[in-house]
Amino acid sequence: MKKLDRDLGLVSIIAIAIGSMIGGGIFILPGLAAKYTGASLWLAYLISGCLIIPAALSQSEMATAMPKAGGVYVFVDRSMGPMFGTIAGIGTWLAMMLKASFALVGIGTYLSVFSSLPIIPVALVLLCGIAVLNIFGVKKVGKAQIVVVVLCLISLAALSIRGTGQLDMSHFQQAFPNGGMGLLSATGLVFISYAGVTKIASVAEEIKQPERNLPLAMLISLFLMMALYSFVSFVLVGVLPLKGSTAALSLAGNERPIALLAQHLYGNAGAISISVIAAIALASMANAGLLAASRYPLAMSRDAMIPSIFNMISERYVTPIFSIFFTAACMAVVILFLPVVKIAKLASGMQVMLFMAINVAIIIFRESHPQWYTPKFRSPLYPFIQVFGIVGSLILLAMLGLFVLVGTACLMLTGVLWYFYYARHKTRRRGALQKVRSKPKTLGQEEQEERHEEVIPAEMVIPLTEGEVSPESLLELGSAFGVQKISVVHLIELPDQTFLSAVAPEENAHQKALQRRLQLMSERMGLQSNIDFLLSHDRRHALYDYTKQSGATWCLIEFGRKNTFRQMRRSLGWLTSHLPCNLAIYRNEGIRVTQKILVLAEPGPEDKYQIDISNKVAELYDAEITLLSVLPENAERGQLISYRDYHDKLTHLCTTQRVQSQILQGNSITSVIEESISYDLLIIGFPHGQQADAYLHTEHDQIFERAACSVLSLKHPHPKLLSQNLVMQQESEQTRQLSELFDARTIRLQLDVKNKAELFDELSQIFSKVTDISDELLKEEFDWRERQDNTAWDNGVALPHATVEGLTRPYIGVFLLKNPILFDKESEQETDIVVCTINSVTERSSHLRLHTEITKLFSQTEFTGALKAANDTDEVLRLLRTS
Repeated sequence: MKKLDRDLGLVSIIAIAIGSMIGGGIFILPGLAAKYTGASLWLAYLISGCLIIPAALSQSEMATAMPKAGGVYVFVDRSMGPMFGTIAGIGTWLAMMLKASFALVGIGTYLSVFSSLPIIPVALVLLCGIAVLNIFGVKKVGKAQIVVVVLCLISLAALSIRGTGQLDMSHFQQAFPNGGMGLLSATGLVFISYAGVTKIASVAEEIKQPERNLPLAMLISLFLMMALYSFVSFVLVGVLPLKGSTAALSLAGNERPIALLAQHLYGNAGAISISVIAAIALASMANAGLLAASRYPLAMSRDAMIPSIFNMISERYVTPIFSIFFTAACMAVVILFLPVVKIAKLASGMQVMLFMAINVAIIIFRESHPQWYTPKFRSPLYPFIQVFGIVGSLILLAMLGLFVLVGTACLMLTGVLWYFYYARHKTRRRGALQKVRSKPKTLGQEEQEERHEEVIPAEMVIPLTEGEVSPESLLELGSAFGVQKISVVHLIELPDQTFLSAVAPEENAHQKALQRRLQLMSERMGLQSNIDFLLSHDRRHALYDYTKQSGATWCLIEFGRKNTFRQMRRSLGWLTSHLPCNLAIYRNEGIRVTQKILVLAEPGPEDKYQIDISNKVAELYDAEITLLSVLPENAERGQLISYRDYHDKLTHLCTTQRVQSQILQGNSITSVIEESISYDLLIIGFPHGQQADAYLHTEHDQIFERAACSVLSLKHPHPKLLSQNLVMQQESEQTRQLSELFDARTIRLQLDVKNKAELFDELSQIFSKVTDISDELLKEEFDWRERQDNTAWDNGVALPHATVEGLTRPYIGVFLLKNPILFDKESEQETDIVVCTINSVTERSSHLRLHTEITKLFSQTEFTGALKAANDTDEVLRLLRTS
C-alpha cells in the first residue's frame, strides 16, 4: 500500500510562499501601477494584500479538510461540482502560466540595463532552459531558490533603507491623480503580486500539522510581503519622480523601476547589480511558476477532466513530462503575442476570479454540511470576511478593464464547453452544491478518498531505497532484535515537479515480488510483517514521520555502498539526532552464515544495546561472541585493569556461554580491521559529541567502511526523545564525582590482617553492613574477580572490586593495613593500601570511569604518603575529598 509523506514544516512553507510571491510583483509592476494611481502606489499594494486575506483563510480551512494535491481546482470541484472545477482548474493553470510568462519577459527588460539582447528571444531561450530543468526533476533548483529569495530580500531592504534618507515629500502632494478609480485599477493590477501566498494549499497533503501550519504560513508570509511591497513602493515614489525629464527616468510606466532606484542611489554599478539580482529572481519565479502550473493538468487528468496524456509520468525522471511540455508551449505563445502589461492584467484577472471562487466555495461547504467535511482549522469571522472577499474581487475584476473581462468570459465559456463535450461523460462526481437536497448518508467511497491511511503499529521499521543487497537478510537480521512486528517501508522519492498523488498507487511487478518474498520470510521466522510504499519529496522526513507514527523502538537501515559512512551520516543528518527510536545501520558484505561475532566494547550509552543485540544475534545464528577493546600503546597498567573489569561486567550480561574477551594495544582502526578478518559480523556503537560531526571522518566511520566483515552500528536516541521510563533507567547510570563516594563507614586505619583471604573476609563484613548485601556473596565475588586477574597494583596499592545485583550506587572503601601483606605471589609485591569498590552489574561506564580516577589518584606517591601518615578517619576522609 502506498502512502504520502508529510515533510513540510512551518518555516519551509513560509519560504515556499515568499519565494512564490517575490519577483515581478515588485521588480516590474510598481512602475506600471504608478501610471494609474501615482503617489498612492503603496496604498494599492496594501489594499490588494488585505483583499487576499479572506481567500487565504478560506483556502486554509478547505485544505485541512481536503489535504489533496490540486488546491483551488479541488476545492471548487468538490464544492460547486466538476463543471466549475473544470473552469477553476483551467483558470489556475492559466494564472500561473501567465505569471511565469510575465517573469520571463521581465528578465529581458532588466538585462537591457547592461546589454542589448532582444527581450523576446531571451525570454524564449530561458523558457526552454527551465522546461528542461523541470522535466529532469532537478531538486537543487528548489534549494537555489531559497538563496535567491534571501538575496532579493536583502537587496530590496538595503535599497529601501538607503532611499529613506533621500525622500522628497513633495512627490506625495498629489496622492490620487486619477481618483479612486485609478487606485482600484492599480490595486487590481498588483493583485497578482500576492498570488503565491495560496500556492502552499496545492501541496497541503505534504504539510505537517496543516491545521496549524497552513493558516499561520499564509498569514505570516502575506503580512511580511505586504510590509515589504508597501515600504519599497513608498520609497520608490518618494525618491523617483513620477514624470521625469525622459520616460526612462520616470517611475510611471517604467518596466524596471528597481533598477532605476538603484541607479539613483548607487549609480550605474548599483543598477547593474540589482538588474542581475532581479533577472535571477525572475528566472527563479518563472521556474517555480512552470513547476506549479504543470501540476494542475495532473490533478485534472487524475479526475478524468482532461485527457490521460497529461497524467503521463516519465519513468526515468518521474516528472509529468507532457504537462510540462504543453505548459511551456503555451507560455511561448503568450510571450510572442502579448505585451507585458496585458500579461500582468490577465494574470491578475484570473487570480481575482479564482480567489472569489474560493470564498464562494467555503460558503457552500459550510452551508451544505457534507458529512466528510471536517476541517481541523476554521476561518474566523465567517461569513463576513468571505463576503468582503467576494465583493472586493468583483470590484477589482471590473476595474481591470474590458480586455480582462473578455478574457475571463472566454475562460468560463471554454470551461463549460469542455465539460459538456468531454468531461461530463467521464465523471459521476457531484459537488456539495449539487448534494444540498440529498439525504444524509454514511461516509461513501468518494469521501473515503479524502482520508489518509493510518500507519500500522510496529516494533521495528526497515526502510528500503532499492540499494539494498538483500531485503530478506535485513528482515532476518531484524528478527534478531527481539521484535515480532516489523514494517518494511519502501521509500520512493519524487522530484518537486510531481504531485505525490499523481503517481499510480498500484505496486509494480518488482514491488509485488518483494512483498511475496518478505511475506514468505516472515512466515518462516514467525514474524508479523507488512510492507508499505511511501511516496515523498524528502526520504529523511518521510522515514521520521513513519517511524514516529508506527511507535517503533528500532529502525534498521542498510548502508549504501555508493557512499562513505560519513556521507551517509551527512545525508541522514538531522534524522540521526532526532529519530525517536534506536537506530541500527547495517553494512551487508553478503556473508551467508554468521558464526563469529566481534563486539567493539567501548564505554558509553550504546554498550548495553551492543551486548543485548549481540546476544540475540548469537542466539539466532548459534554464534560465538568476542569482546574487543583497543587501548593506546602507552596505556598504564591501571587502565588495563580497569578495562579487564569492564569486560568482566559485559561478560556477565552475555547470555551465551561462548564468550571471549580480548584487549589489544595499538592503533584502534588498524587493530579492529585486522581482527575483523576472522569474524563474520562486527557490532560497534555510533559517534557522539564532536565525533558525531558529519563533516569529520571519524574512527567509527573508517572502521565501519573498512572492516573485512559485515558491520552493525547501533545508536540510541537522545534522552529528550525517550519515554519517561527509559529516561529514568538511563539516569540510574549517571556518573558521580569520586569525592562524593568516599564514606567514613568504609575507611579503616591500621587494619590488622595477615593475608588476602583474611582481608576479603574483613572487606565483605564491612561492606555488608553498608550495602545490605550478604557477606558470603561479597566474599564470593571478591574471590571470583581475583581468580580472573590479580588486582595488585603499583606503589603498594591493591584494587580489589566486586559487582553485585541490586545496588543503586557505587561504594568505595579505603583501608590502610597495619602490616603489608603479599598480594601477588608471582611478583612478591607487598601491599599496604587497599582501595575496594563495590558496584552494580549494570553500572559499567561509571565503574570504569571511577576505576580510572582511582588509579590516577593513588599513583601519586605524595598522596599515598600523606594517607599513611594520617592519624584518624577524619583526616583520611579530608585528604580523599580534597585531592
